[in-house]
Parts: sequence; structure tokens; C-alpha cells
Amino acid sequence: SADAGEVLTAAAILGRQVQLPMLTAVSGYPERQVIEALEGASRAGLLVDTGEAYVFSHDVVREVVETLGGSERRRMVHRQAVAVLEAGGGDDSERNTRISYHAVRGEAWETAWRYLVRGGEQATSAGAVRAALRYYDEALDLCPRLASSRPPVAAWVSSAMLPAAGLDRT
Repeated sequence: SADAGEVLTAAAILGRQVQLPMLTAVSGYPERQVIEALEGASRAGLLVDTGEAYVFSHDVVREVVETLGGSERRRMVHRQAVAVLEAGGGDDSERNTRISYHAVRGEAWETAWRYLVRGGEQATSAGAVRAALRYYDEALDLCPRLASSRPPVAAWVSSAMLPAAGLDRT
């Protein structure tokens, strides 16, 4: 059915593995319809039910299904995922990574920047310098897309990226 196709497309957009609560919240369909769509896709060999999540049987399957949704649908689903993840609360690095991933793909630039910087700060605090620099580098790449109300990029680089690299500003 069309509903099952939309649910499966949303699942593919969310990633290789998807959990029922997230897919239900993002898809906008009642839980019963989402379960029916997931069970049908499992019977067809597109998904594997692990008991905790549904996993696409192969990356190629997920990629093909993802393309069934147009670019606007993909951006919308990613923005909906951001809203669901933000509403879930918490501030751990995995959550921040997931939010920044979906925000970038949903073209929610301000949100993506905020969570990338937060991820960089958390990685810096944990002593994971390379991870911090990856977060900050991706945040820096987004700066041209941000509203002009952002603090000057040079000040941000000097206050965030240099200490993460173990460099002093002097």
C-alpha cells in the first residue's frame, strides 16, 4: 500500500537501522500501520526484525528505497527526526551525533551547527582530539550557510578549535 511505501521510505531515510518509536513519530502514521508496514517489509526480505530494531537486509536495499522519496521528502524526514530526538532530551554524544547528522541532511543549518559544536566540546572534554576536530571542521563548513547573527567565525575557531588541537592562542 501507499502507506507502507511511505513508512518504508521514512525508515530508509532514517538509516540502516530504525526503531519503532522513532519511525512512528517521524512517519506520522499510527503505530499499528507502522508495525504492519515493517512486518510486510520483513516478510519480503527487505528488513530484518532483530527484536530491538528493524535493520535493512542490505545497504543497497536501503539506498534504493531511500531514493523513492524525493529530495524534499528526505529533508522533511530528517527535520522530523531532529525534532523527535530533541524532544527526547539528554545530552550524550551519540544523541548529539544523530541530531547533527539529521540536521545537516535536513538542511537545518543552525541546529546542525549547534549540535556539531556541542559534539566538539564533548569530544574535547573527553580528550578525543581527532573527533573534536572532525566535529569542529564540519561546523566550520556550515558557517557560510548560517544566519549573519552567528558570532565571528575567527573568534569561534580560536576559542574552540585551537584548544581542541592542544594549541595555545598566544
